[in-house]
This record gives sequence, C-alpha cells and structure tokens, in this order.
Amino acid sequence: MFLHGRFLAGVVVGTVAGFLVSLLIECTQLTGDWFLYPCSYRLFDVDDLLANTTGALVGTLVSPVLWVLVRHRGEPSSDLPRRVTIWRRGFGMFCDLLAMVLTSGALVSITSLSFALARQDLNSTLARVLLATLPFVAPAVQLVVVLASGRTLGEAVVRLRPEPRPTAWQRLVRWAAGSGGWATATAAALPFTGLLAFALAVAAVIGLFATRGRRGFANVLARVDVVDERIEPTGASEER
Repeated sequence: MFLHGRFLAGVVVGTVAGFLVSLLIECTQLTGDWFLYPCSYRLFDVDDLLANTTGALVGTLVSPVLWVLVRHRGEPSSDLPRRVTIWRRGFGMFCDLLAMVLTSGALVSITSLSFALARQDLNSTLARVLLATLPFVAPAVQLVVVLASGRTLGEAVVRLRPEPRPTAWQRLVRWAAGSGGWATATAAALPFTGLLAFALAVAAVIGLFATRGRRGFANVLARVDVVDERIEPTGASEER
C-alpha cells in the first residue's frame, strides 16, 4: 500500500516487493541468522511465503481506496505549527528508542557474523571486548547529535525542538535523562544500571502524561519546553 500510494508503484512491483521481503525473512530463519548459528532455529515455510505475497498483492490492490479515504481532510498547511500532542511526543520517543535498538543490534549482529565467517572464537578476549563495546556506539552518536543540534533524532522526525535554545549543560542533561542515558545504562549490563534504565523508562512514560506541554521528564530536569519547530524562536522578533 505504501509503495503504490507514495511512489505510484504498480501491482506487479508491490507484489514482488512483498515476495522479496518475505523471502528474505524466511531465508534468515532457514540459515540461522545467515549462518550466525550452526543450525536454523526456525523453519522455512512456503505457506508463510505465499500468504505474505498474497497480502502484498491485496494491499496494493486496495491502496487506491484507502488513499482516497486519508486524503483531503482539510488539514492545515505543512508550514503552520501544530500542537504538541501525546501521540506526537510518544512517536518521537519511539523513534529514538528504535534507532538505539536497531543500531546496536545491527552492529553486534554484523560483528558476530564476521567473526563466525572468519572462523574466529566468539569467546576470545578481542570478540568479548568488541561485542561489549558496540552497544555504546548508538548512545554516543546520539550524544554528539544532541550536543550539536540541541535535539534528538526522534524530535527531528516529528518536527519538534527545545525552547528556549538549550545551553551545553541543558543538552547534556536532556541526553542523560532521556533515551541516551537509558541506552547507556542498558549497554552497561550491570545490576544497578539495569535498575537505572528501568527508572528512566518509567519516568519517561510518566513525564509524557504529567508534564506541561508534554515536554517530558528529561526536559523538566533541563528546564526547557518542547515546541513545534515552525514556531518562531523566542526573541527572534525583537532581534529584527
């Protein structure tokens, strides 16, 4: 449906795309995560392949109908600022979480697969140190992004920014009390860091509902609000 509605792909392209994605998943299961494990722990199921391909075909066929239903709702111009809702903030937080998990998972999986293909022992000192270090890469990259831009990837996706413009210490606090601190505590894999990660996750959920303007727990600590990026920054009109 997405391929047809957004990129005007035809029925054949949509169906083949669904088939290839399903085939990739089935082959991943058959090979034990592409030979990462000595034997497969899932099955290659032709019925799944046929069902998923049929679903892609049906989704492509009904896409025009659904696209008509979601179009022309009289929504405001994309240049106009919009409210900061729970769903908007929540989706931004989810994007940050997803980026952390996928990045760390990909790095660890690719490295493990490389060691396996090279017939190197995953219990060696080098492998252990490397695999223990890789989960810290994603939060480190996010720290650089937050210090440089003032906001996280998830906030950029949903077009939000902190207000007023945060200072260096405020940016560090936003990172440490948010998804960056959670990912770092999770990667450390120590008893007290696990409890810290749980506490940060609970605080993030509660803050989403209980704080002014849905700014969240990390922004409360940093003493900043969260606004639509299309809103004119405070003080800009006075400067002009």
